[in-house]
Amino acid sequence: MTKVRKLSLLALCAAAALSVASQSAFALGNYDWNGTTSNDWTNNANWYPGAPATGGTLAAPVISGNFDLGTSTTAETYALTYDPAKNAGITDPTYEIGGIFIGQHTAAELDVLSGSLTFEDQQYTSSVAWDGSPGTINVNGGTLTFLSPNGGAGLTFGHGGTDTANGVGTVTVTNGTMNVDGGLYFNYDYNNSTLTVGQGGLVTVNNSDQATPTAGTTTLNFGSRIVLTGNGIFEQTASSTINFYSHNGSYAAVAFQAGGNGMLSLFDGGSSGLSAIESQLSTAITGGFIDSISGSTLTPLTSLSQLAFVQSGNQAQITLAPTPEPASLGLLAVAGAGMLLLHRRKRSA
Repeated sequence: MTKVRKLSLLALCAAAALSVASQSAFALGNYDWNGTTSNDWTNNANWYPGAPATGGTLAAPVISGNFDLGTSTTAETYALTYDPAKNAGITDPTYEIGGIFIGQHTAAELDVLSGSLTFEDQQYTSSVAWDGSPGTINVNGGTLTFLSPNGGAGLTFGHGGTDTANGVGTVTVTNGTMNVDGGLYFNYDYNNSTLTVGQGGLVTVNNSDQATPTAGTTTLNFGSRIVLTGNGIFEQTASSTINFYSHNGSYAAVAFQAGGNGMLSLFDGGSSGLSAIESQLSTAITGGFIDSISGSTLTPLTSLSQLAFVQSGNQAQITLAPTPEPASLGLLAVAGAGMLLLHRRKRSA
């Protein structure tokens, strides 16, 4: 039997708290996106049994239903696009009671380009790359929020038990925000399900919507990655816990773009918690779970000194430590040689 190595920044959460399905007392209808005519949310021809209503506020949502993307026998022609700035038929903000499943049977994509779109899980946890099909989310402007009032993760990547090449979830957040209440969970995947937070992007993980709050955490099973590029920020505002797993040489990773300003921001409760997070990340580095990335090449960090830590309120902000320029290294070498020569002259005097 293959041995599976596990490493956690803090104690692992109970498996039940990260269950993909959180049951409710009532059933919701389904809205199946076919995407055969256009990427327009409000076009009935793109949906079965018809386009869901849009609009409402956080206090008074107007629609209930699960949203399935990728339900046709062939891959969708058009992605589902939420862009109220260019589509007057969408009422902004839009608040939907029900989860969204991207990649239900075939490849599917959700693009959020403006406005504010929220999904509140009721029966099941929202998922990208569901049932072994590829799923993609692009947030490039606007805000996408996943709520999980019944507990458990607000968003999952992949489907437990699926190792096929198609079961890959890809989420990219640039010039916009993605909020995941309740926690973020990556199922195991040899094919690298990836969350990329790029220039102008912010991803927050917390617990603000749960009836029985538990600190929102992130679980990275083997083959999954969080990649921080440009000045992208991945922030946990209620916990410092990131759970890492590896298996058969396949590792989970948090990767900082070489030369970038990407930031990992973890809740530490104040300055007294900074040293504890440093210790935890040092252990993660030893396990090979913290990387730098250049292009598509991942290079594991080897020392805590390769990271820089700043305390800001209740958050520990972690970035790659600056690397001295080659010219600076040359000056240091010359200075060192000069000091050595001076030392030798003094000894021979």
